[in-house]
Parts: sequence; structure tokens; C-alpha cells
Amino acid sequence: MFTKVLFPIDLHEQAFSLGALRFAVEQAEKDGAGLHVLTVLPHAGKPTMLDYQHDKDMLREVERSAHERLDALVENQVPAGVRVTKIVRKGGAPPDEILRYADKNEADLIVIPSHDKSALEEFFMGSCAAKVVRRARCSVMVVRKPRKRGGVGRGACPVL
Repeated sequence: MFTKVLFPIDLHEQAFSLGALRFAVEQAEKDGAGLHVLTVLPHAGKPTMLDYQHDKDMLREVERSAHERLDALVENQVPAGVRVTKIVRKGGAPPDEILRYADKNEADLIVIPSHDKSALEEFFMGSCAAKVVRRARCSVMVVRKPRKRGGVGRGACPVL
């Protein structure tokens, strides 16, 4: 039984992530758990970003927009009876921020969406979901985008 379910989302991949969010919501409802919906704004507010002369108003606008999008997502996708905490983190790498939040808030389940990257992206950057799975201190459910049928290993298994 879980008491805190963490659902990290990349708001730029929101359409794909809805299946994973539904799973996180179902788990929270089943266990009466709190649902923590987290998005990360990588590099926002970091000195490297400020070196490029981005003004602070623009960074505030990016953060405001993220809060609005997260609010709309929760309002449209999470039933009223589920206790939800919405979090916008800024400045760090998404896997690090997800893990930091999970540890600090004692999440006992992370439900994370994963989508296929090109082999080159995977080689150079790795997968956020893979990094979370390797380093998390709690259980992690990876919900994958269903693949098209055909070819070896190309079944439509939605959960890894």
C-alpha cells in the first residue's frame, strides 16, 4: 500500500504522459494516497541561463506558465477526491530533481512516463526514467508509450 505517489511530468510531452497519469491517479485512489505531480524546469534561474542575458521577467513568465499548465492538467485529469500537491522545480536536471523530491517527501511510489528516444539521444543523454529507476530508493513504475505492432520486440506492451 502506498501513501505518497509521485508523478513527474515533462509538460512538453503532456499528451503522451496522460496514460501514465491515469495509472498514478488510479493507484492513489486505490490506496487513498496523496498524489504529487511534479514538473522540472531544467536550468531555469541557473547562472548559465543568466549568462545569456535572459531577463528575470522572462524566467518568471516561464515559471508562471508552468504553474498554469500544471494547474490545468490536474484540474482536467485528476478527480476532485484525490489529494494533490503540485510542484514546479527549477534549476536542476530532471532526474536529480525527481529523486531529490521523492527522498525529501518520502514518496513510496514514482510513476514515470517513458518514451522512445533515438539511439543517439539515448547514448549521449540517457533516459530520465532509466536514471530514476537506477537511483530511486522507492518503487518505480515506468509506463511506456505503446509501440506499433511489427518487428522483433515491437509488441504493444504499455507497461515495462
